[in-house]
Amino acid sequence: MNPQLSGTVLTLDAIHCNPESCIEIREDAFAHYMTGVKDNQKQLLNDLKSMFASNTAADSFHSEEKAHGREESRKVELLPVGSSLNLPYARTAVRVHRTRTPVRKGQRGETKQETAYFLTSLSLQKDNLSAEKAGALIRGHWGAIENGLHHIKDATLLEDRYRANNGLARIIAAMRSLATLIFRPLKYSNTKAMRKMAGNLHLAVRFVTSRSLDRTREEFST
Repeated sequence: MNPQLSGTVLTLDAIHCNPESCIEIREDAFAHYMTGVKDNQKQLLNDLKSMFASNTAADSFHSEEKAHGREESRKVELLPVGSSLNLPYARTAVRVHRTRTPVRKGQRGETKQETAYFLTSLSLQKDNLSAEKAGALIRGHWGAIENGLHHIKDATLLEDRYRANNGLARIIAAMRSLATLIFRPLKYSNTKAMRKMAGNLHLAVRFVTSRSLDRTREEFST
């Protein structure tokens, strides 16, 4: 783990909600984590739901926003957690309730609601964690990862249409991530080029090792 991560907060997808990742972040990197909790940790998720159902939040924050063709409200709630939860160094539980209503040309669409759960090693007292701060960390992750990497992989590289059930699935997903991460910092959004790289690993390797960036980009766009 990179020692430069010391003192930072790593926001994680639910796939990383496991003891090994949390221990490595806290003990090796001396950093904090904020991880989503979903059905891959069913018992942990149920424990969090029960906690919030039977306890009053220690802190809460409500916000509303009208932008990008929708009205959205969020309520973030925090609860301190003890050692009963099976996740090392977890100190605070977070519940985020979102309500979204699409608005197009003055017409309001169907309102949808979503509740998400998170655990963090930040504590309410020692680290001065507030519901507003927790909400900002989660929104930052959503903007950078979900709307950035995941949306492009779904919309541009058509990842959601791929239904492989064998060992190739992870390789294909990695290739798509590589294509996205290489082209986005270069502000190079040619869809054909991104799909070409995502479908041909040898071309991706050639791109990374090439000494002439312009020449290789031209090759990908043809």
